[in-house]
Amino acid sequence: MDEYKYAFINKDSGQITVHMKQIGPNTFEMLIGDDGVGFDSKIKPTGSGLGTKLISVFIRQLNGSIELLKKEGTMYKIVFQNNSN
Repeated sequence: MDEYKYAFINKDSGQITVHMKQIGPNTFEMLIGDDGVGFDSKIKPTGSGLGTKLISVFIRQLNGSIELLKKEGTMYKIVFQNNSN
């Protein structure tokens, strides 16, 4: 299953996208994605790898939420609040 560990298998290049915008007074939305192979429909987009663990810690620290928007060429939406003034 190592083939699902990396996004750009059998490709010479790929694109990683990061967009962030303010959607409320202290609320932000971050879209993070790539145009890689995405997820096989039989595999859940969660795991025990370092990347997944880092994302989980990030979301918890910001009291945010995460949503998988697409599996073919992966795209996640993260919504969080910045309450520091």
